[in-house]
Amino acid sequence: MGLGNFVFLVIGLFHLWGWNVARGGTNSVARALIRVIESNGGTVLNRSHVDRVLVENGRAVGALLANGDEIRAERAVVCGAGHWQLVDHLVPRDTWPDDPDSQAFVRGVDRFRIDDAALFTTHLALREPPQWIGSEHNPDVNRTVAVYWGTDDTPTLKRQMWDVTEHVRPSVPGGLACTHSVADPSINPSGGHSTFTWEPTCYEVDDDPKSWDEICEEVGQELLREWRRYAPNLDDGNVVAAVHYSPLDLERRTISMKGGSMMLGDCSPDQMGPLRPVPGWAHHRTPIESLYVSAASCHPFAGVNGAPGRNAAEVIVGDLGVARWWPEYTL
Repeated sequence: MGLGNFVFLVIGLFHLWGWNVARGGTNSVARALIRVIESNGGTVLNRSHVDRVLVENGRAVGALLANGDEIRAERAVVCGAGHWQLVDHLVPRDTWPDDPDSQAFVRGVDRFRIDDAALFTTHLALREPPQWIGSEHNPDVNRTVAVYWGTDDTPTLKRQMWDVTEHVRPSVPGGLACTHSVADPSINPSGGHSTFTWEPTCYEVDDDPKSWDEICEEVGQELLREWRRYAPNLDDGNVVAAVHYSPLDLERRTISMKGGSMMLGDCSPDQMGPLRPVPGWAHHRTPIESLYVSAASCHPFAGVNGAPGRNAAEVIVGDLGVARWWPEYTL
């Protein structure tokens, strides 16, 4: 189908189903999943970094935590951090089987490309939500969760994307601004509002990702100055605090976001559907017995949609001979 047509499909789906917002913020989805696990006898270990997947006799048998603890698995190990982390860090290279199919899997993950565009993000804590300059023509824009600003014409958009592909510092501020608090005040329990802008950029500025440590604050201030042209009330009297995250910051904070990748893998036709992440390995299994992957490096892609995890669950319960306990959804 191609990504260009896919964009129009997504717009149509938003009109059909709307843009769902998790009450209390996106982390409420994680908290809900934790409650489901714990209510069914499971245990969730927060702030417990996994150093390695334990493999014995070609089979995944558990995980080794950074503090030295071993968590043993009776039937399966499921990796939610993505194929890159699995191949690069969690399973040593010499642990993978040496048969041609298994080595093709490892080489395929090595070739799996990150997104062309990484994310630069500016977060604002506000006393009142953005008041957009277009609101005099359509007042509803001030109640809209998502507004794209900054690239008002095709040449400007092309320039922004040129900066991405040429690995240079952003010269065209702008992107997708989301103000979830206009739809869900519980996001800010102490009052006020919060908003952020996702600006597409490159991971390696001048081919060196560490350049972001020097320019992050300045790029963020440039973005905020331009943002104020579109929402003039984002002045010093309204902005309580501003925090800027470069693609390098995002990679450091969230290990699955290699290169600041939002989609955990470029969404080009050769990396979608049955080809994601590697031809022949789109079924969530790996060459190591009882080791599965449920991350957004699997079909379809990232987002708060649960689709990769649900698809993986279908495969896992089938392999283990467990009856599915969730309903089968139809469109």
